[in-house]
Amino acid sequence: MGLLNLNKKTGDTFTAAEVNQIGAAIDQNTNDIAELRSSMMYWFVDYDEGNNTALAVGGNMEVRQNYFDMCGRIIVNRNGDAARLNATDSNYFEDGTAAKHDGSYGQTMAYRPPLYGKVVRLSSTVVRVYKSPTPMQGFTLLYDTIVEGAFLGSVETIDGKICLMSLANTLPKDSISMSTAWGYAQNYGKDWGLMNWTAWNADNLLAHDFCKNRNVRPTLGSGIIGGTNSGSASGVAYTIPSGCTLSLGNASGKVSVTAPDASEQFSEVSLFGKESAWGKKWQFIAGNIHNGSTIYIWDDNKVVNGNPPSGVNYRTAYFNNDTNSNDKCPTKMAFGEKADLLPTAFQTTNNTTVNYATMWYMNGGGEILLGGGSAYYGSNCAPGYVNANNVFGNSNWNIVPQLTFMAYKLKYFCLKEPHTISE
Repeated sequence: MGLLNLNKKTGDTFTAAEVNQIGAAIDQNTNDIAELRSSMMYWFVDYDEGNNTALAVGGNMEVRQNYFDMCGRIIVNRNGDAARLNATDSNYFEDGTAAKHDGSYGQTMAYRPPLYGKVVRLSSTVVRVYKSPTPMQGFTLLYDTIVEGAFLGSVETIDGKICLMSLANTLPKDSISMSTAWGYAQNYGKDWGLMNWTAWNADNLLAHDFCKNRNVRPTLGSGIIGGTNSGSASGVAYTIPSGCTLSLGNASGKVSVTAPDASEQFSEVSLFGKESAWGKKWQFIAGNIHNGSTIYIWDDNKVVNGNPPSGVNYRTAYFNNDTNSNDKCPTKMAFGEKADLLPTAFQTTNNTTVNYATMWYMNGGGEILLGGGSAYYGSNCAPGYVNANNVFGNSNWNIVPQLTFMAYKLKYFCLKEPHTISE
């Protein structure tokens, strides 16, 4: 990129040759700017750990949008063959043919491409998270490809076995333990399991980024909350079947929905194709456990029995063993190498407007992670609303599983008629 010096002053005229020189310089500078922009294959999000919940987002916004566009719904069969769904209406495949979400073609899942990045502290209160869809010098893999249920996990009997599913027009399966839910996923196929901490944290980061705010509720809402008897299994909110956001396609947003056999209306949220990403019922989060002093995080398809993992590849993370943290929201986060949003400091009172997440780590070891909240918790529900005050084997009417697929086993995206997806 250079400067053009024509030695002109106000009132001077231009020859045709000089006008051509100016045009050529503009063209060259435009090309240079485009080349520079294309070489900057990253964007960044700045977190202010003060009371300002707004996030500064900068860098290459085209790369950011392209990454968002790659996130969305796919259908995956038991063998890992996958087909993309229409970006604006999940009732259709990408090629325009009608899609089914009853399991006949496979499971309806939400897809997240790999994301690389690095975390840099700019000041005592501001942390910058760099992000890129491609490897870059100094960046680490924040998360690999993620394929998680587009709907809360329900169950179907297939070949005589109870299988965990992600289907439309179903109610989620509650009152089972995490290990039982994982067994149901394994009944569908050995490459199937439960949503883990990495996937949950990735969606938290995505929601912050999309909303440009760590308080995502004003933009996306709190999901299905409130309603009659929300504190019991007979709550009206819990009668709403899955699939009400199919018309959103891959978009992040919310839709109004009326509960069956009732006049009560609710708002359902979808985050890049993941319906009920928070709200409605608590969701099991696998792949994260602590022993009272250290947090262990792993991505292997394994559920541990209330202890730090053995026989799996794990990383450790900061643990704040603050006995006064119960029911109080974090004001600062560890971030760490993988941008894990884990708390390092808590409020003196509970103000969910300014928090990143609610992490209730108790003194003991082995508590299970539950995410998103339930209708009973109202506007507290959010992608970072996480509870860790239940023992590992806990099961309840307001806790449900979320299916996942070991994404490295995805074989291809079929872009033709879905009938080419074979079992």
